[in-house]
Amino acid sequence: MSWAVNIAMGALFVVWAAFMFYALFAVRRIAAGKTGSLNPGVGATLKAWRVWFTDPASRPRALTLVWLTGAVLLMTGVNAWLMEAAQ
Repeated sequence: MSWAVNIAMGALFVVWAAFMFYALFAVRRIAAGKTGSLNPGVGATLKAWRVWFTDPASRPRALTLVWLTGAVLLMTGVNAWLMEAAQ
């Protein structure tokens, strides 16, 4: 049973990582576009996160990222519970 949870968690993590990298590059593109700098600062990046989360065009991806993050956290808890129960 534990191996199945580990495989599912690994697959979920790969999907989450792909969405997170997409989000990071999208936020960086927004921040760089607003500041004109190749390396925008922390303030510009935080504002760009807000823009990305509230933009109707990126909203489905943002919500998917939120759900995937919750699922990764839930799977981590399930995996820890299964490891504790097996002992």
